[in-house]
Amino acid sequence: MYKKYSDEQLYRANHIDLVSFLMRRGERLKKCGVEYRWIYHDAEGEHDSITVRGFEWYDFKRAVGSKAIDFLRLNMG
Repeated sequence: MYKKYSDEQLYRANHIDLVSFLMRRGERLKKCGVEYRWIYHDAEGEHDSITVRGFEWYDFKRAVGSKAIDFLRLNMG
């Protein structure tokens, strides 16, 4: 069953602080200026290609980025 979320709920979810979220989960982050790099592993090994700043992120390896909901959907799902 599909549940419709209000614009307010989507806005709030999309604007969570990803750095704080990742830190609370115990994820490895490396400070680089005003951004952080998320240290993660996949089948190819260890990577730091994803930068995180507030609620925005960018993955240089896949050339994609967006806001919090897409980060969680693409990287934590």
